[in-house]
Amino acid sequence: MKKTFALNPARAALAGLAVIGSLAFTLVPMASAEAAVQCPQPNSGGAPAVNQQHVFCGEVANNRAKGFHSRPAGQLPATVAFTAATTNTPQGPAGIYVLRSFNITQHGVTATKSISTMFPDSCSQANVVAAIQNAYNNRTALNGTQFRGPSGASCQAGTPAASFNIVGYMDATGTVVTTAYPDY
Repeated sequence: MKKTFALNPARAALAGLAVIGSLAFTLVPMASAEAAVQCPQPNSGGAPAVNQQHVFCGEVANNRAKGFHSRPAGQLPATVAFTAATTNTPQGPAGIYVLRSFNITQHGVTATKSISTMFPDSCSQANVVAAIQNAYNNRTALNGTQFRGPSGASCQAGTPAASFNIVGYMDATGTVVTTAYPDY
């Protein structure tokens, strides 16, 4: 009888096959705890809806790269690629950073994004969406389609961890957050 079990990569490297009694077990590596966001992404549920394609995958419109403000668990989606010129600079509370000079590809078109302020990698996709919704629902400012508010408890930064400010923009109907990122 042969059984397959998932095992963390470090242990899988130690042994490709284990035999216990008359049973043989094949050891296979587990996927990372959180895989990269799959693109394309639909708008989120909840109120307001969040344009997840823009925030987690980036977009290319009129040959310009736009968006990409979160990479949960530090994983890049297939739509984003670092170049030799890509830099990562801490900005604001620990965990928030700025990416410079990276590529976004959508519908076969690749464009370079010059700068993007990023949510902490420790925040999951659901945490980032909840933080954006919290910022809108608890906004301290609203100027036309732009809003500013706190991330709340779902996604925090700094030592000790605390809420941080998010700036975002709504669509013309006021129902979808078209973009949002840490306000630093």
